[in-house]
Amino acid sequence: MRRCVLFFSAMLIVLTVFIAFAKRVNALDVMKAVPVPQTVSPEPKAYISQTPLLPHWNAHPKDSKAWKALIRTVYEGTMLRVAALKKQLGVRSVQERMGAYRCIG
Repeated sequence: MRRCVLFFSAMLIVLTVFIAFAKRVNALDVMKAVPVPQTVSPEPKAYISQTPLLPHWNAHPKDSKAWKALIRTVYEGTMLRVAALKKQLGVRSVQERMGAYRCIG
């Protein structure tokens, strides 16, 4: 029990420091400053050089309709990326039940 309390206390401190740092530093400026390694092949180089944040990362919708539209857009984009990754990697997922619980395997 004591280890658990110490662990969560440490995580809280780390999270607090991270949030304080994130508020002071613009994430895009930091990511633009990181150089792309010259020792990687062209495919990973193109991926590494992309902006890491999604276009909607700093969206602030004004009302519930705008929030719902943003959520729908993010969901659809995510599902497209997941489908492309599944196809690229040759992975399949199946919904199953284990007792009373739904599982994805």
